[in-house]
Amino acid sequence: MKLSQYLNDEHKGTRVEFSSLIGVTPMALHRYENGDRIPHKDVMAKIHQVTNGKVSPTDFYDLVA
Repeated sequence: MKLSQYLNDEHKGTRVEFSSLIGVTPMALHRYENGDRIPHKDVMAKIHQVTNGKVSPTDFYDLVA
């Protein structure tokens, strides 16, 4: 699941709250959500943990099957 989809459909709080949960600024979260930046490994791990596995590291890459 893409991060933006998770934040729109699953997350019950604000984006500011989510950014705080994963330890980044709201601007960094915005860039991850829009695909302008790919999170560092430690931030990806935190996103995976906070979303209970719904957003995984591979969700940040547009992989064609």
